[in-house]
Amino acid sequence: MKFLKPNILIVVSFLFIACNKTKPSGFWLDYKDNLIASKHTDNGPYGGETKVTWKNKQKFESRDVINYAENNGWKLIDSLKPDSEKVKKSNYSNEILIDNILSTLKENDLTIYRFKTGWIAIKPGNESDTEINGFAIINSERTQLTVYQLWGE
Repeated sequence: MKFLKPNILIVVSFLFIACNKTKPSGFWLDYKDNLIASKHTDNGPYGGETKVTWKNKQKFESRDVINYAENNGWKLIDSLKPDSEKVKKSNYSNEILIDNILSTLKENDLTIYRFKTGWIAIKPGNESDTEINGFAIINSERTQLTVYQLWGE
């Protein structure tokens, strides 16, 4: 019986840690949660996506968003505008950005922050992959923030 308690503690601890890893971008749901306007999470055993949008009357500060992302394991790669040459360059990270985010946003005057997340997104058919699969997009008035991550296959 005295071996049972430590073993149960180890198993419960392992499950807690493992469950936190199954939602790679779940930490965003804790960021200014009172300002979340919409959220979508779909996390399965082979991949998933998270899209969260915040709206605020006050401005979102880029440094605050970047620090929050980096404190949770995302690494800033660059910032860009939707019409920049970097976005037009053919790679899977840009395809994720264009197909899943930019096509759904109504505004074109956006600032996009791209992050390496530590999770891999694999293009269906194993054509290519990328770790640069986390995005934070702030509108021109800085009153709307959208975060998106695609991972797995």
